[in-house]
Amino acid sequence: MTTLAINNIKLIDSGNLANVLVRDGIVTEILDTNQPCLADTTFDGGGLYLCPGFFDLHIHGAGGGTVLRSSSRDLETISKTVTRFGTTRFLATTCFEAGGNNQCLKRAADACGKSLGGAKIAGLYLEGPFINPLRKGMIPSEFITQPNEDLLNQIFDLTGPHLKMMTVAPELPGAHALIEKLLDRGVTVSFGHSDADYDQTLAGIAAGITHATHLFNGMRPIHHRDPGPIPALLQNDKITLELISDGAHVSPPIAKLISKLIPPERLCLITDGLELLGLPDGVFDHKGRTVHARNGSVRHGDGSLVGTTLGQSQLLSRFAQFTGWGIEQAVRAASITPKAAIGQADPADPLIQVGQIADLVLAKIEDDTLVVQKTFVDGQVVFERK
Repeated sequence: MTTLAINNIKLIDSGNLANVLVRDGIVTEILDTNQPCLADTTFDGGGLYLCPGFFDLHIHGAGGGTVLRSSSRDLETISKTVTRFGTTRFLATTCFEAGGNNQCLKRAADACGKSLGGAKIAGLYLEGPFINPLRKGMIPSEFITQPNEDLLNQIFDLTGPHLKMMTVAPELPGAHALIEKLLDRGVTVSFGHSDADYDQTLAGIAAGITHATHLFNGMRPIHHRDPGPIPALLQNDKITLELISDGAHVSPPIAKLISKLIPPERLCLITDGLELLGLPDGVFDHKGRTVHARNGSVRHGDGSLVGTTLGQSQLLSRFAQFTGWGIEQAVRAASITPKAAIGQADPADPLIQVGQIADLVLAKIEDDTLVVQKTFVDGQVVFERK
């Protein structure tokens, strides 16, 4: 048995000072500071905040690594890069090509739950292939096809039990039948890259959709005479919603509006990160094209949006700043709610509790900005700010 004590910390949900004891990667005791923890390894938290590790539900890559290749080097690079931003688990997100090799799915599935030197892969997330080409966004056409049961079975064969979420456009012919099959396999079905109207979205929810892929992006906008999918998604309390809160994918006033309409228990703050996540501002090559990274956003020379360079700690900080939510609420939207979206937590779970896996973050919090100082996975330090 190995033990770890993290003493003199503030619990993120209460602000109370405490000492925390971890045994074999599980939080086993939360004590007052007048009850010192004795352990094999001891850290003095120095009054920093202790948060749950962040769970990135939707990330394609980071630090130059990409799930689309899923070499061991790619996955290790992503794993280590995201720990700088407090991410301790993530869904390896990618696409499926009908008639393609798709062995990246098997490699990523084989890596689920294994040590990669940083954050662990908690499962796979497929963005498509059963999506609407009218709302494909950055997804290449070769990764898009009509609903097809044989292709879905190929996906199941490649991913085994590790497929946790799939984005589906519910208006496509045959989509509802595939939603039923996904639910039978325990896969969360997400609305996205869809041209569905309001009624088609409601029908998709009735068929079993419980989540929405990067709200506002890859779907019809709201119009007062043609509401589209967004009101249908917002008004249903059972739907969890992804948001990229960099200020570019969704403007700050819209982020603030969302914070007034739904609680943290329904919001998943994601990165949707590509290989460029974690890189500084500058000019880079991305898939043979020059892109410009500035203030967290990556754009082509014509101004079209490519992605974000920001990690979860930065995105949750921006959301708190944009909306007036406290950091505690934003932390919940980056940790507990994403896990709840795929059935791995209860949305009302405490942020830090006895019995949870010791995926933890020690952070400095000032002026609604959270800066990660240490990241723990299974009670082991995987990142320490120098």
